[in-house]
Amino acid sequence: MSDVFNVMRIPPSNVPAEQALLGALLANNKAFESVAEFLLPHHFADPANARVYGAIASRIAAGQVADPVTLKAEFEHAAELDAVGGLSYLGKLLASMIGIINAGDYGRAVHDAWLRRELIAACTEAINQAYVPTGVSGQEVLEELDGALTRVADGAGEVKPLSTAGDAVSRAVVLSTEAGERDSALAGLTTGYAALDRLTAGLMPGQMYLLGARPAMGKTGLGLGIAARAASHGAKVLMWSGEMDAPQLGTRLAAAHSGIEVASVFRGKGWEMPPDHGGRPVSRKLTMDEGNRLVRAGRDAYRLPLNFDDRPGLTVAGLRARARRMKRGKGLDLIVVDYIALMRATAAAEKQKLYERMTELSRDLRILAAELHVPILVLAQLNRANESRENKMPQLSDLRDTGALEQDAYCVMFLHRPHYYLMQAGEPVRAQKESAEAFQERSDLWHHQVESTRGLALVSIAKNRNGPTGICRLRFDAETIWFRDESEADNEAAWGSAFLGDA
Repeated sequence: MSDVFNVMRIPPSNVPAEQALLGALLANNKAFESVAEFLLPHHFADPANARVYGAIASRIAAGQVADPVTLKAEFEHAAELDAVGGLSYLGKLLASMIGIINAGDYGRAVHDAWLRRELIAACTEAINQAYVPTGVSGQEVLEELDGALTRVADGAGEVKPLSTAGDAVSRAVVLSTEAGERDSALAGLTTGYAALDRLTAGLMPGQMYLLGARPAMGKTGLGLGIAARAASHGAKVLMWSGEMDAPQLGTRLAAAHSGIEVASVFRGKGWEMPPDHGGRPVSRKLTMDEGNRLVRAGRDAYRLPLNFDDRPGLTVAGLRARARRMKRGKGLDLIVVDYIALMRATAAAEKQKLYERMTELSRDLRILAAELHVPILVLAQLNRANESRENKMPQLSDLRDTGALEQDAYCVMFLHRPHYYLMQAGEPVRAQKESAEAFQERSDLWHHQVESTRGLALVSIAKNRNGPTGICRLRFDAETIWFRDESEADNEAAWGSAFLGDA
């Protein structure tokens, strides 16, 4: 019984199928077409076979012949085949060929064995973590296993059938017709900002959107604004924040709705300057009107289908589990992530450098968007590269430390407030050899720029797969940390009114 159990515990492999497949490929390179779409070198259990398959695939991709003669030169001074008999192994593989017509079946057998090994590895890791008390909670073990299985599934899906041009255009026409019949002119979910909607055409289901900014630009404010305004139009929204807890986010919403500055809502007190504007501001209790406005904010917030997840260091697997439950229950139309660098990757990725960790998080969020068929807005903090440039507007190269975000994102947006950098630089100081006229001109220009950019926020669309790039203008209120369209009045509803109504 023990011997049988031990045999069963050997990781599954199908070396005969690997050899038969390689033999078929060496005999006739056209057989590669039957496995090229789904089989990769790492799917092979035998490292020598994986190396041979990789060499065959490379030569065929380059339009060259791959047979024992042409591969001999590649392996002649390499050590990969030493353990299996050296160069004579290529001849052995050719002799293992059973039938070229069966190459696809051999490839699927190899792939199936790999899939089983991956499942065993993922489950074994979870079992070990569950048995051994390592400070990891059972919920974290479950989330890690869920993420590992999702990644296996993403690499194990069946080959998607080809679509003819006619099928693709017909489907596009149907989608266009459906979009045209909706009241909105958008193809996707509204961001709640007309200027942003005009460039993006809305947030498309199944796609990942990136909003990047340097600190102090207000990316949380804009992310929260999109979440709340989309919810006010009826979208069911889940927002994860690794930087603020739910009451802090609620403070932002209350300030925006009531028009009371965030600091006053947070402290429960307002501030007044002395009449002569001298001395220190004097604190005061909130007025009855201000209190009533906050009560109305709370009442209206209950009507928003917006949910906050403020668990620190959340994994994508943890976000997936909660998003799935929400989608099955009350429904889900949008996920907002604030921000990606505060998420926790898998245990293996956490040991790697920042680039590898961010690459895994980006890929998993992109997969999650496609899996749930909802847009995911991912907020990201940019590196300091723009601070060394005269033009501080962020650009795609500022994402270089964030892995594959640029490649995975359907649309990349950057938030920029030029007024902030003007104030950081400070009022010009006259240079030693600068003439009075030149200094005055430079000083006047600075003051003009300060006034013209006060409250101005620019959202630059740097990448947009199915739409234009460009810049849209928003207004930023520093006291409430809230963004509005330039055409909006200050007394308009901060969250929009299409869903909430006027009551």
